[in-house]
Amino acid sequence: MLAQWLKIAYNLVSITSLALGLVVFLGDLRDAFLQGLTLPPLIRSRKLAVSGGDEASERRARQKKLSAALRRVQELREKEAPRFAARYDAFANFYQQRLDVLVADAEATEAGTDVVSANTGRERYRAVARQIRQAERSALMALHAENEISDGLLQVLERELDLMDQRVAEE
Repeated sequence: MLAQWLKIAYNLVSITSLALGLVVFLGDLRDAFLQGLTLPPLIRSRKLAVSGGDEASERRARQKKLSAALRRVQELREKEAPRFAARYDAFANFYQQRLDVLVADAEATEAGTDVVSANTGRERYRAVARQIRQAERSALMALHAENEISDGLLQVLERELDLMDQRVAEE
């Protein structure tokens, strides 16, 4: 009889421990979910997303990153057959243009005379890029409406455009 009572007591303690653990887990899960929803917008609103340095160090890091990419494109190009030269030219142009814009912005900022112009140029680039991607979206919608592309392909191509939008917004 005593063994049965001990077994029941043990089971009650186990159930209570499990219930308490579940309550704590659900509370932690709720807190993590709410923080996940509120912390990123808070960081963005406070402009705390970039840490560990000022604009000049960020610019230098971006310049070194782009210069390294250009060097690597050139190294890879030298190892390839001439028939692939156009692809390497496209990569080189892409990285060179980004580097040129970055250097021009840096020079304007250091001179202190054309900071507004540099920011305006960046905004103009974003606006033009947004308009170009909108034309691409319109073309995709027309192709989809004419049943020339499937729903799945439309989603894939729109996702690519969304990623480009996100990339330009972050620069």
